[in-house]
Amino acid sequence: MFRHSFLLKRASPLYQLIAAFLLAIVAMLLCRFFAAGNAFEYSAAFIGIVFFALINAVVSIFHPSFKAYTLPSYLCFFLLTGILLRSAKAFTGISIWSLAEYRFMFTSVTIFYLTTSVLVRVIRGIYEFAENEDVIE
Repeated sequence: MFRHSFLLKRASPLYQLIAAFLLAIVAMLLCRFFAAGNAFEYSAAFIGIVFFALINAVVSIFHPSFKAYTLPSYLCFFLLTGILLRSAKAFTGISIWSLAEYRFMFTSVTIFYLTTSVLVRVIRGIYEFAENEDVIE
């Protein structure tokens, strides 16, 4: 059987934020030096944001508490997006508000993350309900 206690201890939202930040910064530096122009640093920032969203959703299904895990994850997500989008702006000198495709990506990724995190918690609730029903019978 899969022991998820190790995963829960090692993959807190803060560690996920740090890993996604480092991934995005490395990708931004690569874009800066090897793909100059066209604001590709924003794509690299979204690589880190999507990485955080996916890892967070996977780990969230194993965590028993919504309040102890998912609510801090929302704070980490918005902190990460703010930091990475500001970093991309610092690298390019172009605001995200002048790049329509990246505004659309920001909206899409945010809706995806919020919807996925709620859906994962609903799935976890259904699983716990079914598990309690089996114990009663």
